[in-house]
Amino acid sequence: MVEPAGHYELAIEREGWLFVAGQTGEDVTGRLGDLEAQTRQAITNVEDIIRTFRGRLEDVVRMTCFLRDIEDFPVFDAAYRSRLGTVRPVRTTVGSTGLPAGELVEIEATAYVGGALRDADTLDSYHDQEERP
Repeated sequence: MVEPAGHYELAIEREGWLFVAGQTGEDVTGRLGDLEAQTRQAITNVEDIIRTFRGRLEDVVRMTCFLRDIEDFPVFDAAYRSRLGTVRPVRTTVGSTGLPAGELVEIEATAYVGGALRDADTLDSYHDQEERP
């Protein structure tokens, strides 16, 4: 998992809601590719963080995306659509000249990971109750 670039948490969970800090298209080695590669990697970074909270990409309800050049929206959207498949959270995409050097995209997400049946202990308790007469 990519480490934070500054003084902040990668994600914070409150009452089942997970707020994921903006992720760039940098992989764990620090490599960057073109916009398509960075978009895919940024989503992978978001997904990796969500998984540490026992969530899935399907739990994302909102993504906010920042593009260095909004004119690149068609390339970004094609990569985003390809990477997310049938997952369609609400999304806002804006142009931003404030991205770090070399970064072409940054994606932050909000996910609901607090479903009662997601927690293994809760799931076991639920099944125990089902089996009782």
